[in-house]
Amino acid sequence: MPELIEVELYRRAAATAVGRTIESVATVDPLLLRQGIAPSTLAGALVGRAVTRARRHGKLLVVDLDAGPA
Repeated sequence: MPELIEVELYRRAAATAVGRTIESVATVDPLLLRQGIAPSTLAGALVGRAVTRARRHGKLLVVDLDAGPA
């Protein structure tokens, strides 16, 4: 489990992406995805969406996205 300070550093790094649109998704290790979710499914859900906020909830990093292209 990451330490609180590590998560805060990741949040600050993710905050630099606020306002940017996701153009592509690379899945380095498909085994890290939940069972039954294909890398192409993940990419389809994320590409075209913009990062609206990066926040921390305890030791969790949460990155909020917009609704995506209409």
